[in-house]
Amino acid sequence: MKKISVFLLFLIPVLGWSQSFDSVVNFDLELSTLSDPLVAGKAAEDGRIVILEGLVAGSEKAESEEDEGLIVTLIGGEWIGTSDVRSYSCRIFFNEDQLNKALLEDGLIPAGSRLLIAARVTGYNDVSGIPEARMVSYRVLR
Repeated sequence: MKKISVFLLFLIPVLGWSQSFDSVVNFDLELSTLSDPLVAGKAAEDGRIVILEGLVAGSEKAESEEDEGLIVTLIGGEWIGTSDVRSYSCRIFFNEDQLNKALLEDGLIPAGSRLLIAARVTGYNDVSGIPEARMVSYRVLR
C-alpha cells in the first residue's frame, strides 16, 4: 500500500502539468489548418500558442505600433495524391528584442531557413489570404 501511495504522489503533479500545458498550447493547429479563415479567427480568439514548422520564404523589416521587428513568411506544403502539391503560409511578426542576431543576414532571416516557431495567431488577412501571428519563441532546425 505504501508503494501505491508514493507512486500516486509522483503521478498527480505529472497529470496536472499536462492538463495545464494543453490550456496554454493548442497542438491541433498547424500551417495547413490555419489556411482556413474561420480556424485562424478562432485561434486568434482562443489566444493559446500554436507550434508551427516550415521554411522561411522571406522576411522584411516591419514596425508595429508597439515595437520594431521582422515579418517572416513561413511556408510549408504537402502532396495531395501523386500529382498535386498544396502550399500553406503564415506571416509571423518577430519582435526585434527576441531575435537571434547570429541568424540574421543584413538584418533579415535568410530565405530557406527551417524554423520551429511558437506563436500566437493574431488573425487572418483577407486581402493577402494569409493567416498572421506573433512569435513567442523560435528555434532554427538544421
